[in-house]
Amino acid sequence: MLAPPRRLRPPRRLRTLAVITLAVALLAACGDVEPVGPRVALERGEPVRIGVAVPQTGPRAGLGEPIVRAVQLALEGITVGGRSVALVVVDTACTREGGIEAARSLIERRVVAVVGPACSSAVAAAQPLFEAAGVPHISPSATAIALTHPPGREPYATFSRVTYSDAAEGGALARLARERFGATNAYVVAVEGAYGEVLRDEFVGAFGSELIATASFATGTTNFTATVRSIVESAPDVVLFAGLFEEAAAFVSELRAAGVSAPLLVPDGVRTTRYVELAGVAAEGTIVAVPAPRREGEALAVFTAGMEERFGEGAAEAAFAVEAYDATRVLTEALRAIAASLDGELVIDLEALAAAVRAVVIEGAGGRITFDGRGENIGEGTPVRFQIVEDGLFVPLSAEPAAIEPPLAPPAAPPAVPRSQGGGSIVTARASQIGYAGRAPHRAPWRATGRGVTA
Repeated sequence: MLAPPRRLRPPRRLRTLAVITLAVALLAACGDVEPVGPRVALERGEPVRIGVAVPQTGPRAGLGEPIVRAVQLALEGITVGGRSVALVVVDTACTREGGIEAARSLIERRVVAVVGPACSSAVAAAQPLFEAAGVPHISPSATAIALTHPPGREPYATFSRVTYSDAAEGGALARLARERFGATNAYVVAVEGAYGEVLRDEFVGAFGSELIATASFATGTTNFTATVRSIVESAPDVVLFAGLFEEAAAFVSELRAAGVSAPLLVPDGVRTTRYVELAGVAAEGTIVAVPAPRREGEALAVFTAGMEERFGEGAAEAAFAVEAYDATRVLTEALRAIAASLDGELVIDLEALAAAVRAVVIEGAGGRITFDGRGENIGEGTPVRFQIVEDGLFVPLSAEPAAIEPPLAPPAAPPAVPRSQGGGSIVTARASQIGYAGRAPHRAPWRATGRGVTA
């Protein structure tokens, strides 16, 4: 195991003056003058290390690979102060304990910045460690409100995120339900833990109408028989599923098999081709909240072409890939601004780096990125827009009011299996039998007419 980041040896007066002058000048450019913080000195030939903290094991493992791929793409051909950039990937398992271990490992391995962690629980656990070490980190996907509004303390200077918070997403989904679909009641199903519970609470608080019921489920659940039965009996105007793509695929498969044709609203964690692969035709008509709108332009074109060339068709559409790409670009811009060569060493002042991250403004592949004092990305005036699954693709939801068509006859429901007998096998079998790729286009139980950009 590599040693922890090494402080500079007691410098000569001239070297000290040079470093202080550099740091003060950079911080002054950011509008703030602070004491010089902890510094990492990389010896001649030593690479600049950037960490990536993502789930590689556990139920959320599918989130990790697209993020790592996007970071790899963003770092192609990048150097900092003439040094190559080395990627250090660690597993968080999307848990609090995993976040702590990931942060410790990355700090010990001399990383100077981190993309991630990806999950809110892992970020919350890692924040104090990264703050103490001075290591800036940017999450492409963690949306919990408390990450930028930590209870009982000032915001962390080392944390930023390029995605929005659950407050924005939950409220936007509620407004969509009321204004787009005319919903007067809703049924909310949320994963246990900060992600699902905060989304649920923000949706409920903003909905302002009747909530028929709320239900919760554990991470990794594949059998939603009881919840779906309750939804059938309740006949809600809309259903909100506050969870990630794997459970969402299992849920929507059972929901549509039971004949429920109400609009299904889901958060950004469902927006992945894997959701469509798992759910098949049942995914049709799903409405997904997405982060800052993707605007046609050079950054998006470069990202899309690079991802598809390196990793195959559809790679650019994976959940949080574009956000990870933009987060990496922010970090490399900041690193290039503050890295200084002194006597053959590359010196990175971590406090100056954290300030430089907050000062970066870029036109990213996912939209403009600029941070406020809490680390929130405030680059887009409308941070939440919506897409709908049509013919197996995520396309912009039309700006026109939805046309609700008569529901199709639902696919035959599989034989009921008691929960104690492992009902998850039902969903797995149905998904594997659908073979959605290559099927003829299938009309959803309901769908919006036309395509366009949501206001």
